[in-house]
Amino acid sequence: MQPTIKHDPRGDMCFVEGNSYHCNVIETKKGMRRGGHSHPCDQYTVIIQGKMRIMFRRNDADDIMIKEPGEVILIPADIPHLFEALEDSVFIEWMFAPYEAKEYPPYRKMVENE
Repeated sequence: MQPTIKHDPRGDMCFVEGNSYHCNVIETKKGMRRGGHSHPCDQYTVIIQGKMRIMFRRNDADDIMIKEPGEVILIPADIPHLFEALEDSVFIEWMFAPYEAKEYPPYRKMVENE
């Protein structure tokens, strides 16, 4: 299996997918956002470099946390989430299922309006 590399103005991304997992290494430039969706399975994320603001939508409210290198985040299944780089950042995310995402329009709009 070959990784897929994608480039966009927010930074580079490397995707690796198997039959029962998906793993991404994502670079995000300061001030840029990623995500704006949910997944039907749990997602695990670890910050490798930089500082990220992570927003979740739970119980009709936004839950915001700041994470730095070495911190692991569990995003439960079906929870909309958004990542914003407070510094140039790199993070790894993985899930034990093929990639599938459902957009959450309020968060996705933030990503697309950059």
